[in-house]
Amino acid sequence: MAGNVREWCYTADAQENRYSLGGAWNDIGYMFNQGNALSPWDRSATNGFRCIAMPGGAAIPAQLAKNVEVDRVDFEAIVPASDETFAVLRSGFAYTPGAGNVRVEKRGVVQPGIVEELVRLDSPAGDDDLILHVYLPEGKAGPFPAVIFFPGIDCLINKDFNPPYLTVFDFVVRSGRAFVFPEYQGTYTRGGGKTIGKFLASPTGARDFFASAVKEVGGTIDYLSTRPDMDTSKLGFMGLSLGSLAGEYVLAIEKRISVGILVSGGLASGKSVFADPATNPINFLPRITQPVILISGKYDYTFPVESSQIPLMKRLGTPEADKKHVVLEGGHAPLPRLGTMNATLEWLDKYQPLAK
Repeated sequence: MAGNVREWCYTADAQENRYSLGGAWNDIGYMFNQGNALSPWDRSATNGFRCIAMPGGAAIPAQLAKNVEVDRVDFEAIVPASDETFAVLRSGFAYTPGAGNVRVEKRGVVQPGIVEELVRLDSPAGDDDLILHVYLPEGKAGPFPAVIFFPGIDCLINKDFNPPYLTVFDFVVRSGRAFVFPEYQGTYTRGGGKTIGKFLASPTGARDFFASAVKEVGGTIDYLSTRPDMDTSKLGFMGLSLGSLAGEYVLAIEKRISVGILVSGGLASGKSVFADPATNPINFLPRITQPVILISGKYDYTFPVESSQIPLMKRLGTPEADKKHVVLEGGHAPLPRLGTMNATLEWLDKYQPLAK
């Protein structure tokens, strides 16, 4: 149940952590129905509990006290696809390049110092419009290095576009860069509220979703390349949670992106969703060669450090000198703002430097 605090449950996982469910007031919205388990000694201020009374003084059913184990994938046992097989997988992400029927529908200040442009253009992944929210530093002419963003799973749940991410990542724009936030096919006003069931139900749904996302990142780059105020020689990709999973495909396929930032990410453990070779991240990670930073939480239960975050870093094809794993004192999302901001800007300044 969603409320001001998470709620302790008696139920434990295989490591004897206790489930703490419902999300707290300062958790990202979708945590109200995400699994989460903490050490029983965790004393976070946002932990709470509720009591129950059994009708007629009946005993609590034994099944309520049983451990609930998450079936996590053993990534060490998976061998990546050969180059020949990957060439076939890659073909499923191909699209016809170009930016057709571009319309800038509105432009205005959305925060002090930040201007938003709402842009529509033909989608390379479907018959509808690709919608871009382009955030720029107010009063500056560019050319701006751009960071293309991919949000968390709330994009599949919500039907309207009113996410809090600009408030969270406004420091990207304030640093002198463009922050480009596409509404991807199946998200927000382009199908949000309908997509999540298809995505979670089968490998086919996940494959189709990530394939269209990669194509639309490509279409976004095609559009940015037409703008004289954009420096597309220094493109970045930032993905949060679900967006970090998307980044595992985007960075492997789209080599026009120079630097990757994965926030609250890791290797996904869902055997059913990622069983298809076309969505198995192990086939894509060795093909990522760009500099990548993973900024994650020490207590992330969605993507645990040992079983998810570290295996992701090991599998990256990026040279060791160009990849970094920053573990912050936090859970899944949101992560501490200062630590996230410092790590992100340090990485961008190194691999996406601003013109002097």
